[in-house]
Amino acid sequence: MIEEEERRLYEEGERLAKQAVKYRVASTELRSIFTVCQTRPLAYLRAYIEMQSARKLGDFGRVLLRSLSEHDERRDEIESVLRYMNMTYKYVKMTQGEGEGEGELIPPEVILKVESILRGRIGRLGIQRVSGRKERGLVQLDVLVSTFPPGNPGMLARELSSLIQNEVKEMGGQRVRLTFRTEGGLRAERR
Repeated sequence: MIEEEERRLYEEGERLAKQAVKYRVASTELRSIFTVCQTRPLAYLRAYIEMQSARKLGDFGRVLLRSLSEHDERRDEIESVLRYMNMTYKYVKMTQGEGEGEGELIPPEVILKVESILRGRIGRLGIQRVSGRKERGLVQLDVLVSTFPPGNPGMLARELSSLIQNEVKEMGGQRVRLTFRTEGGLRAERR
């Protein structure tokens, strides 16, 4: 019986995590809500969610309030649902292709076109690998180089991003962000 109830709370938390991903709510916001639930009265929790709905949560705030209202004033259930929502959020985000660094991968034939452009402009840096993904209307390209770009690598990244955006038709006019990386971890990107 206890196992069945816990399973129900888990599934509700996971459902809320999916909604949070759908509405693009930051994980820090979800953790804040859980912390408020643990440390404040339930009336304060509801007011906090309403306040954050106007600021950061948007429509997800209404979904969350509706879900929590089904538990009346049973703090332990509400806390469990919010705990499971937080625990499953990153996994849900990753499996729905919205994870940090987990967007839709750029096809290999497009990467080859990008590499060709880069080799023509910065081949002297020793391009080792180019990878890319689409995330929320942005194409993120990571360029692993042997030698970090001299001078202003951010400006170079901006120029190359613009060139790639205009010359590679498969980018579909999406904004391109290019990041240089070295094996040692140095990095520069177009902001």
